[in-house]
Amino acid sequence: METKSYVLVIDQGTSSTRAFIYNLKGGSRHGYQLQSVASGRQTFQQYYPQAAWVEHDLEEIWQSVIQSVAQALLAARDIPDFKSSQIVAMGITNQRETLCFFDAQNSRPVCPAIVWQCKRSEGICQQWQEQGFEEIIRQKTGLCVDPYFSASKLVWALESHQGLKERLNSKQVLVGTIDSYLIHRLTKGQVFATEPSNASRTQLFALESSWDRSLMKMLDCPIDIYASVKDSAGVFGMTDVDGLLPHQIAITGVLGDQQAAALGQQCLKPGELKCTYGTGAFLMMQAGDRPMLSQKGLLTTVGWQVSGQRSYMLEGSSFIAGAGVDYLKDQWGFLNSADEASDLQVGASPDIMFIPEFAGLGAPFWNAQVRGTLLGLSRDTTRKQVIRALLEGVVFRVTDLVEAASADLSVFPQALQVDGGMSRNEESMQFQADMLGIPVRQQGDIEVTALGAAIIAAFGCGVIPSLQISPQTSSYDDLDQGQVFYPTMDLDQRAVHRAAWAKALQAALLFAS
Repeated sequence: METKSYVLVIDQGTSSTRAFIYNLKGGSRHGYQLQSVASGRQTFQQYYPQAAWVEHDLEEIWQSVIQSVAQALLAARDIPDFKSSQIVAMGITNQRETLCFFDAQNSRPVCPAIVWQCKRSEGICQQWQEQGFEEIIRQKTGLCVDPYFSASKLVWALESHQGLKERLNSKQVLVGTIDSYLIHRLTKGQVFATEPSNASRTQLFALESSWDRSLMKMLDCPIDIYASVKDSAGVFGMTDVDGLLPHQIAITGVLGDQQAAALGQQCLKPGELKCTYGTGAFLMMQAGDRPMLSQKGLLTTVGWQVSGQRSYMLEGSSFIAGAGVDYLKDQWGFLNSADEASDLQVGASPDIMFIPEFAGLGAPFWNAQVRGTLLGLSRDTTRKQVIRALLEGVVFRVTDLVEAASADLSVFPQALQVDGGMSRNEESMQFQADMLGIPVRQQGDIEVTALGAAIIAAFGCGVIPSLQISPQTSSYDDLDQGQVFYPTMDLDQRAVHRAAWAKALQAALLFAS
């Protein structure tokens, strides 16, 4: 029998905020499903004050939250018998490493947020490497030294904004990731909290404990200024937003965006993995209940924490995926819309290579100096071939990540679960299957990040008994429900493409040295 319980999800991303209302369906006999029944979306601006710097205005992010939630509630009026009082819980998922500074009393931003893509703290990271800090950081946090993570951004801000350190130490100003900012503002300043999937991205959080004072001291970060750490599922606080929500709603689940996508893809057993092709491409492989330090250049991170028990994951990131398509559209005018990249009708070619690393080379190589590199141009190279080469570059980067994760766990996956906007590009996903030699399973609902947040919130408020839900779809083979792409390229041809990629990558690394 269908229930009348709904979960409201805020999915706060790098370029937009989405809000979703999920209906809980089913029961213990046949399993539970969460179905998206209404949504809203609001974009906001990214700012680039200097080369390789990326900022957000937190006030614009907050307005995007308000507007997207209002749109979702308005859309929900079309649901038969829907009542806003039936919303029993809220889930939050968010961009992770972006660093926020906000007033402790009214949650207003006190300076621009430093986005995860920003490279302004490269010099600080280089100092840490020269001081021999890298292995200590890796052993404690599972992360490498890179401006991607929050700690070096914090040190940069303390050095660059006069009086900020004193205001932090006196608790006039709070610092945190996006989740702690949203929780603080949604609860009208009553709750300053985070959870392990977000906290573990700061480089100040030990994988098997919590905030690490010795790391903070070593990196010259203030001590005892950070949000309290709660389970990923459970009551964080009650919303208190004038004029937006018709009643107070318990915030009962919070996850970083990539962990939420992994939960939405139901990566619950060791070795199960997914890749989200969004702004960047993010691979996560379930590693179980004990942290495993990668020997192949990947990150170890917390998946989620439930009832005090943590799940861990291996993660690899390519910082540019869909953002590369946007670059060709906005900077070079090669596309009128991103959708045009889905029907190029241009075959794969090892003669043109595009390294899409405009923001530095991530896992498993970790070289922040690498930039986007295009190789193999000739007089007859076409616009479509360049677009195709960029899409192939994203595929090659994901292939590097899958191979590294498989080597760490000593098992090659049987399939790759994919989601995100670029996963709808059939040419790219077919090429991905060809390069990996395994099926690529496209999720029918590409909004699996929001689905993961709905799952953790539904579990956190007690309306579902576990993190496992019934499949959203009956078959991957139905186009409307997602597709499965099987490898068709022969081994010799695959080897030619992989060898060309390896040469191109070496050229990009050489140019960056």
